[in-house]
Amino acid sequence: MLGTAEWKDRPTIIVSGPPFGGAIPVAAGHLHGLRSGTVLAVYPPAGHKEPEKRLGHLLVHRATPLRALTESVAFEDHPRAEAFEPGCRCRIVYVDYGDMRLKIGVQSQKKDAKGDGDIVSHVPGKGPAHIEGAVELLLAAAIGLVTRESEPAKSDWFIRGVGDKVVLVPATGWPATMLGTTRRGEPAIPQSKYALEHGQGIEVLASSLLDAFTRIARARQLMGLANLTDEGGRARAAVDIRLDMIRYKNEADPSGSAVPHGGRGRVLYDRDLVSFTVKNTCRHTVDVTMLFIDSGYGVTSLFPEPGTIDDNRIAPGETFVLPRIEVNADTIGAEQIVAIAVKSGRDRQDFSGLEQATLEKARGTGHAFSSPLGQLLQSAMYGKGETRGLRRSDIDNYAVRLLPWVTAPAGSAGQ
Repeated sequence: MLGTAEWKDRPTIIVSGPPFGGAIPVAAGHLHGLRSGTVLAVYPPAGHKEPEKRLGHLLVHRATPLRALTESVAFEDHPRAEAFEPGCRCRIVYVDYGDMRLKIGVQSQKKDAKGDGDIVSHVPGKGPAHIEGAVELLLAAAIGLVTRESEPAKSDWFIRGVGDKVVLVPATGWPATMLGTTRRGEPAIPQSKYALEHGQGIEVLASSLLDAFTRIARARQLMGLANLTDEGGRARAAVDIRLDMIRYKNEADPSGSAVPHGGRGRVLYDRDLVSFTVKNTCRHTVDVTMLFIDSGYGVTSLFPEPGTIDDNRIAPGETFVLPRIEVNADTIGAEQIVAIAVKSGRDRQDFSGLEQATLEKARGTGHAFSSPLGQLLQSAMYGKGETRGLRRSDIDNYAVRLLPWVTAPAGSAGQ
């Protein structure tokens, strides 16, 4: 029998050359899980008589897909080393996820005779007065979640004044023709999902902005962590799961069929009957939480149900099948399931509290928020705490997986 012992991963990142300009190059980058703030432990070159002797640490400052520039730093109880020879081997020991706040900018757009006019971006304090006043109140109320960005290229979302409305627009824009058109010839995905009236005063606008951006920031951070933890550097992670979507022809269909990620991604239609499965593909029992993020950036726990004591532990090789769900077109557009799996311990780890709007209510759902991952999630999704990274040993003991799809409006072509 092979048993359940973990194979110790070998250092596979190589110091690729001598220092230049104060920077030490390594032969790995974004595709290997390196990002600004990542810390690497450094070991002697292959064939050394003490291959596991830790020589020091490198801090990543800049990374491209295949290369990174680093500098020698002190880390934990190890002092800063003066130099490392080319060929030294490295492994990731800490990942810094960076500033996770939602970066917002302010824009204005005047209507002209032909329709919408040019869009103008504003530096802080120079935008429309009613928007600037509302943003000031927003930033005071959403500390840790939202920050004002002066450079349009660095913004995640824009607050755009258009005539007598305030529209919230992602920096990437709304994909108006993501699904073509409905049978009535209307765009399947509206360009402006959020249009807020500001005629009732700055305080009301600020309250609307706070509600919208709190939901957007929390959902975005949860999806972002799923993407970040799915980057390279997890080849020998102790925990892993596989997440799938199953579509059924009707109630009598006993097994259904997996929904593939096609040319347009996964597309669901009104009244489709679907389910989700999560398979434990590792050697350890894991505690699993499944969260639904709708197109309005609402977060809802599907498993376990909040306030219950459901057994969310899945043994090695087992598959959990969520009860069937009938799709409705109440929310349309990009939606997703996020599955969080944590190596099981004495206390059951349950992150269903992440559907709560406040950290106080979320913490009341169990022990999960005292764990390293829980501390990172509460910092990312509620703006509380100082945690912005995880040690490699912690990263390897959990997995976050994202399964996206698009929900089409009722009557969409192709239904």
